[in-house]
Amino acid sequence: MARRKEILPDDVTAVVAYIDRRFGTDLAFPSKESQVDANHSFAHLDKTPEKILAWCENWLSNDQWHQLRNAVRASRKRRRDRYQDRSPVTITLSRRAWEYLSLLARRDDLTLSEYLERTLAEAYRKAR
Repeated sequence: MARRKEILPDDVTAVVAYIDRRFGTDLAFPSKESQVDANHSFAHLDKTPEKILAWCENWLSNDQWHQLRNAVRASRKRRRDRYQDRSPVTITLSRRAWEYLSLLARRDDLTLSEYLERTLAEAYRKAR
């Protein structure tokens, strides 16, 4: 059974930001033939959940819906984390450090954060 497509009121900001970002960076979004029409239609759209849903159903492919759902899910997680004082912190790594970290995390099937947390927790326990 296919997942029901919906836009929740709390997700409108994330959906609009995602679609605007895609128009600005992806020349094939939503499709090469209709991007100008789709962009114009979206720009003049009343940004209510029902209107955005209708626009998405008209213009987005199944793959693009999937990408949109992933972006909304990530936005919800960031919002939850921010309210639970677990918001991520951004750091700058050298290219070489990032490559090492990526290889090690991938080897252990972990995200970069998971790998760092595990490795640093072990080092911290040993140092105490």
